[in-house]
Amino acid sequence: MVSPIDAIPDLTPVLGYTDDLTVVAAALVAVATCIDKEVRGKAKSKVTEVFS
Repeated sequence: MVSPIDAIPDLTPVLGYTDDLTVVAAALVAVATCIDKEVRGKAKSKVTEVFS
């Protein structure tokens, strides 16, 4: 679950975005773990179908 409340306010220069970046990175890792060979194969065939 992603909370809409920041741990560090974005008004704080540079540091304010570190918690946002951490959440985005964690979300990308979570999605990447769901992509297996079957999903890659389906995506590749769909790309070939669309752009051919």
